Amino acid sequence: MSAATNFDFLLISVVISPQALLFTIKQNFNSQNNASKMSLQACCVKGFEWDGTPEGKAVPFPTASNQAYVTGSNSDAVVMLITDVFGWDFINNRLLADHFAREANVTVYMPDL
Repeated sequence: MSAATNFDFLLISVVISPQALLFTIKQNFNSQNNASKMSLQACCVKGFEWDGTPEGKAVPFPTASNQAYVTGSNSDAVVMLITDVFGWDFINNRLLADHFAREANVTVYMPDL
C-alpha cells in the first residue's frame, strides 16, 4: 500500500476556482466569528513547538493580497490544510503540512485565513 493510499481521505475534488473557495472559507469563518465573540482561555493556547525547519514557502494565493504556505510538488494531488487558532505561520502547522506532502506525495496549500 502506497503512502498516498493511506491519505486518500484528505484529497478533496474542488470544482470551483481557488479564488471562490478561499472567498467561501473566509465568509464562513468571518460569519462564525461575528456570531459568537469568544475569548480564548489561557489553557486553550498552551502548547509546544516541534523541532525542524519548514521546507515549503509562502506564496500569493489566490491573489497577491493573500498568502498560503505551499509545500510538495505533485501537480496531480493537492490537499488544502485549514489551520487551527495558531494560524498558518505557526511552525507546527507548517511542519505538519510538510509531513503530509512528503508522506502522501501531494502538494499542500495552507492559506492564511
